[in-house]
Amino acid sequence: MDTYRIVLSDDDEDDCYFLTTIFKDLYGDRVEISCSKNLQECQRLLAESEQPHLVVLDYFLPPANALDLLGWMSTQPHLQSVPTVLWSSLITAEELSASFQAGMVDFIPKQSDYKAMKEVIRSLMDKWVVAV
Repeated sequence: MDTYRIVLSDDDEDDCYFLTTIFKDLYGDRVEISCSKNLQECQRLLAESEQPHLVVLDYFLPPANALDLLGWMSTQPHLQSVPTVLWSSLITAEELSASFQAGMVDFIPKQSDYKAMKEVIRSLMDKWVVAV
């Protein structure tokens, strides 16, 4: 049985906990979740750990944003094929477009409905990770 490595990055610990709970509820011990609160922590996690199967990030990553992380990831050969998904509640059309151009593969609007978000995560995993 495969273990899926997921890196989450969000400056709101409650949001990280919410997503972690959903991933664990769906996949139990088959997921290994690492959370970071800012750009530097996320870069460290991605540089020091095994290649993740999926990266989920909030657009705002103090002191920068997801575009900075996506730009950095594009220079890291071991991360260039990792699907990166943006999840955000506040993002402009221009920021979203720039994120796709920078290498993001999907977008999830933040929501607090656990059951609905669980289905979104299941679909995301089926599309980008489990089916691969």
